[in-house]
Order: sequence, then structure tokens, then C-alpha cells
Amino acid sequence: MIPSRAVALTILGLWLVFLSTVQIPLIQFIEGDPPSIYNTGDGGMTELISSLTLFKKVKVAESLEDMWSYDPESTVFLVVGLSSSLTDLEVESIVRWVERGGHLVILDEYTTPQILLQRFGLSMGGASQDVTQGSCRSGSREIKVLFNVYREVIGGETICSVRNTSVAVSKIIGRGKVVVVGDSSLFINEVMKSQYRQYQMSFALDLLDRDTVVFYEGGREFKSLPFSPKFIVLIPYYILRFAAYMLCTGTPYDIIRIFVGASLVLAIMTPKLQLRTGRLLRKQRRSGSASSINRTFNNSVAVWVEWVSKFGRESKGASSGSGKGS
Repeated sequence: MIPSRAVALTILGLWLVFLSTVQIPLIQFIEGDPPSIYNTGDGGMTELISSLTLFKKVKVAESLEDMWSYDPESTVFLVVGLSSSLTDLEVESIVRWVERGGHLVILDEYTTPQILLQRFGLSMGGASQDVTQGSCRSGSREIKVLFNVYREVIGGETICSVRNTSVAVSKIIGRGKVVVVGDSSLFINEVMKSQYRQYQMSFALDLLDRDTVVFYEGGREFKSLPFSPKFIVLIPYYILRFAAYMLCTGTPYDIIRIFVGASLVLAIMTPKLQLRTGRLLRKQRRSGSASSINRTFNNSVAVWVEWVSKFGRESKGASSGSGKGS
């Protein structure tokens, strides 16, 4: 059974009212300036990602449960600037993954991952606010690495130091390994775009020493730019309001209304007149009587001028009548 037109219009109206209350997230962007692969700002990690994909398989984990989707013996799990504290269950899950051969790399100058570090027998000391180059050891070679607001890391084997202060350590856990660096900004975009890029990238490749690198992005906060369809829904309303404004006379704005109205009609009708005239011209050319087209065009212009003049006289008369009445 086909619903009646009145029912269909009613349903359509209700649907439009519903749409006017909906907020659609149009664009989503990360909040703040965290060391995230989703952040394209100075504090983000997009520069590292673009370079790292040339050498490694780069993956993203939104939850620590995703860690078990990757083989511990061929994967490095990278945690940079942990956004929230880990639960005891999450800590135990990470420890088991590392013990089975996984490599875990933590970059953080805050104490958020302290519970996890304690489980590995590591801890964090005092923080330094300066920007300076430190010395990092990778096998038999030494790499100069830029540190920016860093923290001392205690325990394990020192692999990076700044003025005799240990800022990065490594420790064997079961069949795996954990590396803790007391600086989450080691590979951020601001540093990777600087003159120190080659040093930072060289250290990154040594640090992330497996074929697959998984970036942990859990706990990041995002904002969205909302879009409401109510602006589209209200288009007919604004059109009707404009039409009512143009048709009402007897106000000081009659001349403006006539001008705007005539311009709109001219803009709408001119293409149609040109189209019709073009069609007639082509037909008359085929029949050899172009003079008839000229007469048709002249008559159309005369009718248009007469209509505009008549519309102006009627509006002016209505305005004068309202003025006398007052």
C-alpha cells in the first residue's frame, strides 16, 4: 500500500526536524601536542614514521591486548609518552610478552609508567629541563643524540648518558629485552626536522632492532569538529523568508527590493532567453530567415522592459499609499 502524499510529507518533515538536532563529527584531531603518530605538529611522530616505513614494518596498537597479535620474537613494542597509568593486569600482560622474547621500548620523562618499570626492577630519578646532546652506545660505536627535558633512569645497563647521568638503560627480561629512555621527545617532528635528524634516526634504527615495530597509541584523547545538517534543513526556510521579504511592499526599502528582485529574475530568465533565442536562430538559419529571429529577440526585450517598469510603478504606488495612510 502506497502512503498518501500528506503522510509522506509529514514523515519527511519529522525526518528533517530530527536531522536538525544531529551533530556529525566531520573532522577528528588529536588533543594537545602528544608524541603520537596521529599528531602532525612539532610534538608529533609523523616524521619518524615516514622514515621508519622505509626500513621496517610499522604497525599501530590501540590497546595492549593487540600486543599479542604480534610475534614477540620478531617485534618491538614502542610506548612513547604514556597517556594514562596502566592497570595491574596490563602490566602483567606486558611482562609475559617480553619474557617470551619481545622487545619493549619505553620513551618517557614523566613517571606515568613507573608501575611497569618497578615490575622490571627499574625506576626514574630526577628531571632536567635543559636541551643538550648525550652520548648513546650501540654495539661498538657511539652516537651523539639530542635530549630535550629528560629524566634519569636507574637500573639495568646504561646505554645513554648526559654528563655522567644515565638517561637510557637496557635490561634482559626472560628471552626478551626492555629499554627505557627518559625522554619522550627524542624523535618528535621538531627534532627530526632539525640538523640532528641523522643522529636521531641512526639511534632510532638501532633502538628498534626488529623487523616489525608496533606503536602503542592507547589512551590518546581526540577532539572532533562537529557538523550539523540543520543548516541544510533550514535552507527552504531562509528561501521562504527572503521571498516574503521581497514581496512585501510599503517600506523605505522598496527600491532596493525592486532592484534585487529584478536582478534575480534577470539572472534566472536571461540564460533561458539566450537558449531559446539560440535555438530559434539555428532553426531560422537553416530556413534562411534570420530577420524573424531579430524581431523575436526585440519583442522579448520589450516585454521584459515593460514588466520591470510596471513592477516599479506598482511598488511605488503601494509605498505612497502606505505613507498617506500613516
